[in-house]
Parts: sequence; C-alpha cells; structure tokens
Amino acid sequence: LLRREHATAEVLIADCRPLTTPEDFQELCQRNLKANSGMDYRGLFNFLESVAAAELMVVQRHISLAVSPVPCP
Repeated sequence: LLRREHATAEVLIADCRPLTTPEDFQELCQRNLKANSGMDYRGLFNFLESVAAAELMVVQRHISLAVSPVPCP
C-alpha cells in the first residue's frame, strides 16, 4: 500500500522535481504519503520496530521459562 501511495505522490508532485534536490523531493513525497495514508516510511519502520520488540520480549520470556528449573514441592 505505501509503495503504491509513494509512487502516486511522486507522479502528483513530479513538477516539483526540477526545483528540488533528490533528497528534498523524497522528503516531499514522504510528507504527501503521510498526509494521504496516515503513515510514511519512517512511521512504518517505527511500527514494525515496536512489533518486533514486543515479539522478541515474548520469545525471551518463553525461553527463560523453558530454561529455568521448576521447583520441587
């Protein structure tokens, strides 16, 4: 979805490309992407990073439970 929206943003603001540096043009595309989709690539990265961190915590907890000995009564 974001790739398609990014490509659309590039087409819609293509007339700005000659007036900006490549970096500035990509920043404009990212701003349009965030405005139109509610998320840019940085936001997607932050979202995926937080999901991965939460999943890693779950895996680490399961590993620590599997490794720790069960006390005998």
